[in-house]
Amino acid sequence: MRHAARGQAGFSLVELMIAMVLGLLVLGMMLSLYTTSMVNNNKINSLGRLNLEVKSLVELMSRDIRRAGYWSGAGAAALSSGFANNAYNSQADTTALQVSSDKTCITFAYDMNDSGDAPDANEYVGYKLHQGGIYIRSGNSNCASQSNWTLLTHSQVVIDSLKFDLSRVNAKGEAGLVPSEGLNTLMSTVTISMTASLKNYSDKKIAINKKVLVRNQAY
Repeated sequence: MRHAARGQAGFSLVELMIAMVLGLLVLGMMLSLYTTSMVNNNKINSLGRLNLEVKSLVELMSRDIRRAGYWSGAGAAALSSGFANNAYNSQADTTALQVSSDKTCITFAYDMNDSGDAPDANEYVGYKLHQGGIYIRSGNSNCASQSNWTLLTHSQVVIDSLKFDLSRVNAKGEAGLVPSEGLNTLMSTVTISMTASLKNYSDKKIAINKKVLVRNQAY
């Protein structure tokens, strides 16, 4: 028995082309969304790393600056008025806490190994801004010198600004004064101000400020 042939119709060439174009458009949109998402994620991750590095740098500088002028012999010197023997707070050397005239560099020293002796190379500390990076000092060199200074920041991090503001205060918080009724309690405060960005995302900047109290500068 023969069955009557039924009419069968497929997609025309035009319909196939339209379907392909629509498919390519959907695929393009998906790829665009994926690419945008990846770029944004990379940017967020990079800014997160920048934020972490900036905070780590400020914390490192704060810890060192807070120790400026520390001398293991200060306890004995208090009984004999021998504070003048503190080799870690000499105005004639680069051991005394001091800031450059443009405020982009700070130098000092402290008794890292508790020896009480004259400072060795590792006990001369300092930080400075140079060509978009922060350098750390590890020797008896001043701010203008390039010797004994090592780059501390990552190559992708740009330090747009770095300032150290140094001021003297006493126990009452009075600037540059010593209470007449008490001991010499003159101390220093250093305010660190820094702005940083990434080479690839220079439009996004992170700014941070921190004030550090230095008690060892009374001697």
